[in-house]
Amino acid sequence: MDIADKLKNKLQPVEKKNGVAQNTAPSILSADLHIQGDIEGDGEVHIEGRIDGNVSCEQLTVGRAGHIKGKIHCKEASIHGQVIGALSANDVELAETAEVTGDVNHETLSVKPGAVVNGFYKHTDSKSLADRKVKALVARKPGSRPKVSRPKRSRIKKSADTAQVVGSDRSDQAKEDTVH
Repeated sequence: MDIADKLKNKLQPVEKKNGVAQNTAPSILSADLHIQGDIEGDGEVHIEGRIDGNVSCEQLTVGRAGHIKGKIHCKEASIHGQVIGALSANDVELAETAEVTGDVNHETLSVKPGAVVNGFYKHTDSKSLADRKVKALVARKPGSRPKVSRPKRSRIKKSADTAQVVGSDRSDQAKEDTVH
């Protein structure tokens, strides 16, 4: 066996699942790393840094220094740091140092004394959690941005004596709109 064959064997992925190469090593984001954007993976992700975006993976560990501001979808989640956003996982473990601000959807749940959750716990089965992940991924189109519109402003017609409001498209009553 020559050196080219040896290199070829070393560069081959350890496993293949449905024809897709699977990495067995976890992806580790160190404490000095700040990512703005979504993270998607099929394996294990360990976060010690800061992420402003959604995280989707098989197995997630948020370390003590870790901070996620966004939605989390995974099979297993072990939270030791801070999460601001909804957490959906089959198996959830909240360590004594965990701080979660948002709802926790789970099939199994372990909460250590000292963990803080500002939100609701909701027990769901694994099928409904998987359906939510698929719906979230389908709803998100690459490069799409939410549409934002502002109400038209009233124009003020000035005259020598008084000011009048003309052309307002909003009623006098205050409206409250909710954006999802």
